[in-house]
Amino acid sequence: MEGGTRDPNKKKSTLTGRLARCLNGFEPLEIIKMTFWVGTEKGLFENAEKPVTALDDRSVSALAEDEHSIWAIVDDHSIWRYDDDWREFGQINDYDVHCLLPSKGMLFAGTFAAHIYQLVGPEFELIDGFEQVGTRDLWGTPWGGLPSTRTMCRDNNDGIYANIHVGGLVRSTDEGRTWKQMPLDIEVDVHEVHHDIGGSGELMIAAAHGFASSQNGMEWNFHNEGLHAHYLRSVTTTNESTFVCASRGPRGQETAIYRRPTGGYTPFSRCEYKGGWLSKNIDAAALSTSGNEVLFGTGDGCVHRSEDDGLTWECCVVDLPAVQSVLISH
Repeated sequence: MEGGTRDPNKKKSTLTGRLARCLNGFEPLEIIKMTFWVGTEKGLFENAEKPVTALDDRSVSALAEDEHSIWAIVDDHSIWRYDDDWREFGQINDYDVHCLLPSKGMLFAGTFAAHIYQLVGPEFELIDGFEQVGTRDLWGTPWGGLPSTRTMCRDNNDGIYANIHVGGLVRSTDEGRTWKQMPLDIEVDVHEVHHDIGGSGELMIAAAHGFASSQNGMEWNFHNEGLHAHYLRSVTTTNESTFVCASRGPRGQETAIYRRPTGGYTPFSRCEYKGGWLSKNIDAAALSTSGNEVLFGTGDGCVHRSEDDGLTWECCVVDLPAVQSVLISH
């Protein structure tokens, strides 16, 4: 670029660059089909445009994926699965279901009142080992309500983690049979636990006290540099970066999405997307990544997408019902 004139050939799509390298023999040519799903208060949408007829006017509050299927929480109690079509798979009627963890041929479901169910045959069964965690009596909410199992994740080994709102973190190392409380102050108020399956291998939390990471779940380091506020509701990672949603409190005052390189001590930087401050917090279910693509949905029915690790963004759809969950799927 010279004299402030932009070179029209400088910015080329990642796909074009990869295709050129493939054709020159530097990389194998691989065609990747990527779909994203958007769950709203009134239905599920494929690529935010095509409504799923079977779930028309149904609340879809969370989405999850394993190597074979996509899973959804519908109307708080019903679990649906997508293989080649969406079908109801089962129900948990005793409590509202908040999160799903499909992994290694198993399916776990976290619920209100801080329970975890596991799919056993055709039925969901309460995991008794989770009920035996010795610190359960300390769990609760600041307003006196019952706690909830809010999110779950699995690490690269045998660890399964669940965050309790409000009750810190618990971990199982035997496929969910027994659980132990992790040494993290309950008052940190964890809203999401996430494991970076990439190079860092870090365990991460988004909490009312900010962002923290750990290599083993035993010792935690907080990194809030660059954030305008420390109340975090969600955290996820791409191949290279960590993304969080930060605001000034539970009602989402001055909400924004931030990014930073995963690992190390680089401060967070605010993502630049259309609209500036968001009106509400972006919960864990409404922020999704795959490779270097990032997707999040808002309560006013907008879906924002970045295909370059959060450097640039587009509002790829507007005027949906309030978005509750998003998922980038291959």
